[in-house]
Amino acid sequence: PEALPLHDEIDAESLRWGLEEVLIAAKQIQKRQREQASVPDRISDTSREVLYLLHKHYSYHDKREALCVTYPAEVVGLVCLLAIMSGIRSITGICDYWILNHPILRVLIPNMPHPKHCISVETVRTVLTMLPPEEMTAMFSAYFSVLNKEEIPSALQRNFRRTVAFDGQEIKASFRKGEYSRRKKGGISVSAYDCDSKRVIGFEVTKAKGNEHNAIASLLPSLKVYQDAIFSADAINTKQNVFEVFNELGFEYMAPVKANRKVLFEAIKLAFDRALKAETLSCSSTDLQSGRIQKRTVTIIPSPVLPGSDDWLCRTKTLIRYETSTQRVLKTNPKEAKKPVSQVKYYVCSLPCTQDSLEQIDHSIKTYWSIEVHHNTLDTVFMQDRLNIRDEQHLCARVGYNKMEYNILSYHREKVKKLKGKTVTFTSMVNWCKYPQAALKYVANFFAAGAPESNIQPKSLPPAVKGIQSYPDCDE
Repeated sequence: PEALPLHDEIDAESLRWGLEEVLIAAKQIQKRQREQASVPDRISDTSREVLYLLHKHYSYHDKREALCVTYPAEVVGLVCLLAIMSGIRSITGICDYWILNHPILRVLIPNMPHPKHCISVETVRTVLTMLPPEEMTAMFSAYFSVLNKEEIPSALQRNFRRTVAFDGQEIKASFRKGEYSRRKKGGISVSAYDCDSKRVIGFEVTKAKGNEHNAIASLLPSLKVYQDAIFSADAINTKQNVFEVFNELGFEYMAPVKANRKVLFEAIKLAFDRALKAETLSCSSTDLQSGRIQKRTVTIIPSPVLPGSDDWLCRTKTLIRYETSTQRVLKTNPKEAKKPVSQVKYYVCSLPCTQDSLEQIDHSIKTYWSIEVHHNTLDTVFMQDRLNIRDEQHLCARVGYNKMEYNILSYHREKVKKLKGKTVTFTSMVNWCKYPQAALKYVANFFAAGAPESNIQPKSLPPAVKGIQSYPDCDE
C-alpha cells in the first residue's frame, strides 16, 4: 500500500510501477521462505514422486467430482504422512498441523490448496477411508518395504541368511462396527518383519486373533524376493496351511512347537531323549544386558519321522531345543537377586543338521526378538494401541501409515548408528521430524536409498493432477 499513490485518480503508469514494486517484494519474501526452509531440488522431486504414487492409487477410488475437489487426495495423504511422522496421532491434530504449517507446506508440496481453505476433520477422514485394505497393503509393499540400494547389515556380512518373522499385534482400542462387546477388536495387524534390516516388509489387517495363520499364508507369495531367508513365527501360527505354502514356494522355515500340539511335542521330546551323542550339535552363549545374565544353549539333531510328516512336515530335517537360563543382577543388593529362571523351547526346521545350520539357527533365534521390539515401538511411540477406530479401511490406512513411518525412521536410525556408533531412540527421531521440511528430508533420503519403483517415476505430476486449480507462487 505504501508504494501506491495516495490520490483518487491513478494512471496506468503509476499502477504498473506500484504492482511491480509489490511483485518484487513478494518474490523477496518467497526467496527468504525457501532459504529458511532449505528445500533442495531432490526434496522437491521427492514430494512430486510421493504425490505421483499416491495419486496412482487414490485416483481409482476417489469418487468425488474432479472439478469440485479443493483438497486433492494425494496432497492430503502426503500431509498425513508428514504429520504422523512429527508425532501427531489424531485427525484433529492433522488438521491443526495443516493450518499451522500451511506456508511452509505450500513451498514443499505442489498443488497445495490456498490458505483461505481450512481443511476439516471429515475431509481427512474421507481420504483415509478411501483406499481398500488390499490397495493400502499393495502400495506399502511397492514403495515402502524393500530398498534396492540398502547397505548389507553386519550380520549378513558374516554369511548369515536373513530372518523373516511373522507376528500379530492386537489394536486394543479398536472395535467392530455393529458389535456391543468391546472385547471384539476391530483388527489384528499381522506383520512380516525383516529382523536383520529392522524393517517391515509386508502387513495385513485381520479381524480375529485366530486368523493370523491365514494372513501369513496370504502374505508369503508376495515375499518371493526373500527366497533365501529363514521364515519363522510364533507357536500359534504353526499350522498346516502355513507349512503348505512354505513347501509350495520352497521357503526354509524354523517354527516353534508347544505342548498344545501334544502328539508332535511329545515326539520331539522323545527324539532328543533317544538322540545319540555323535549326531548332536550344540552351542552356548552368555549375555549381560538390562540387568540380567542370560545363558542360551541351542541343540540340534537330525529329524526322525514325525507324526504328520507325510504331508505338511515332510521337509523337516532338523529338530531344535533352545534352553535359556535367566538371572537378575542387582548391584546394590546381590543377595536379593532371584534364582535363575529356566525355559526350554522346541522347534522344527527345514535346514540340514550341520554346523553351519547351527550357527544360522542361533543367529535367527537371537534376532527374532526384534519383531517384538517393533511392536513395542508402534505401541509406545506411534500409539497404535490407542486407535479408537471401527472402520476397516480407516484402521488399515492408519496402520499402513504407521508402518511407512516406522520403516523410514528405522532406516535413518540404523544409518545414524553406523555413522556415530550410538543408537538413537525413535522418540528422538519423531521430535526431529517436528518441522515439515525435516520430515520430508527423511522421506527423500529413504527414496534415495532405492525404494522400489521410485526411480522410474516422472519428475513432473501426471495430467490428472496438473488439472487441479493452482495459484501463483507469490499470491500471498
